[in-house]
Amino acid sequence: MNNYNSLANDRQSMDEANASGSMHTSFTRFKRQGAGALLVALCLFAASGCSSNYVIHTVDGKAYNTQGAPELTNGGYSFTDAQGEHRELMLSQVSQVVKP
Repeated sequence: MNNYNSLANDRQSMDEANASGSMHTSFTRFKRQGAGALLVALCLFAASGCSSNYVIHTVDGKAYNTQGAPELTNGGYSFTDAQGEHRELMLSQVSQVVKP
């Protein structure tokens, strides 16, 4: 009888060890997924933080929202507007360029 009790206790401790190991595996998997999601969020935040959008105001009252910083070229600004179209404006047409 002593052997049966010993076997039952060993089996019980193995079941407890497997249960805690399963929880450990699940928690480790959760930590990995959480770390991956955090890494993706940081990359998106960094990418959006690096692109500087500006608003270009013209003398006739129009305003253009840019994707990224406008480039100063010979006699004007070259930029991509919010709709994705490439535009160029002469310096004489621009009243101000502001970063919101």
